Amino acid sequence: MAQKEIRYGEATFPLSYEILNPSAPRDILFLHGWGSNKEIMKQAFGRSFADFRHLYLDLPGFGGTPNELVLATRDYAKITQAFLDEVGFKGDFIAGHSFGGKVATLLSPKNLVLLSSAGILLPKSLKIKSKIALAKIAKPLLGGVLTERLRSEDAKGMPQNMYETFKNVVDEDFSPHFRESRSLGFLFWGKEDRATPLECGRKIASLMPRATLFPLEGDHYFFLNQATLIEGIVKKGIALKTYHFKITGKVQGVGYRKFTQRVAQEMGLKGHVRNMEDGSVEALCTLEESQYEPFIKALQQGPLRSKVEAIEASEVESRPLEGFEILY
Repeated sequence: MAQKEIRYGEATFPLSYEILNPSAPRDILFLHGWGSNKEIMKQAFGRSFADFRHLYLDLPGFGGTPNELVLATRDYAKITQAFLDEVGFKGDFIAGHSFGGKVATLLSPKNLVLLSSAGILLPKSLKIKSKIALAKIAKPLLGGVLTERLRSEDAKGMPQNMYETFKNVVDEDFSPHFRESRSLGFLFWGKEDRATPLECGRKIASLMPRATLFPLEGDHYFFLNQATLIEGIVKKGIALKTYHFKITGKVQGVGYRKFTQRVAQEMGLKGHVRNMEDGSVEALCTLEESQYEPFIKALQQGPLRSKVEAIEASEVESRPLEGFEILY
């Protein structure tokens, strides 16, 4: 374990952190959830992503990092960014669990791994609403003794400044931040998660323009025994590239779109194909590097009655694509 003093505003935070695989060529930062610490993230991912330098950080107020201030999520993000600058974070992979997912989202990495992230507001149950109402009534009458008992499990036993911090972050609607994200997002969720239910993951996936949701077996801490699977999905995802193809020649009215769809489906590619008003055919496709040349050769060949004159190909921003459709 090491410490790095980070100055933020008028305060200095002695951040507790640990680095694994220090000579690896790429970096990945792991951020824990509320009430947790870096050790649980290291327990989960310490033996995976072997070709990455791992950074594990105790956020202020948790684990080995003290905090005496009342903070907001944006403060955590700015403190974390200052830490990353200090340690020469050369990678663009950040993974965040629960509350750590919100912090990770604000950091806007190129590749974002969300593990049952917080940030989506769900209707409160009648039981929770009753506890909140009772706490508001009891506080001026009975002081802090009863209200401490009425706190949620995530807030019990906390010093007052961390309880105030908890109130700052617990009911944030992060929908605008997810919507504005341009990170390539990998969203992993426990199917039996009750803290941040799977419907939250579906909502975030619908908001983030470049995210894909992967429901996995387990609860809010599903990732503790799913690291190998998560690593495989992420590495396959970053190996994929999205290309725009423009095919010109005798390519309309000859079954070219159907031919392209069949080839793409046989190769397991995702995307779409459609006719354009200028007589060309456009295809958008996500594929692995090794699939590029075989796909280009198939497009050049085309169906029996076609005659391809030229193919213009350009790489575009990666995005999640489902199936391979013919658009009309």
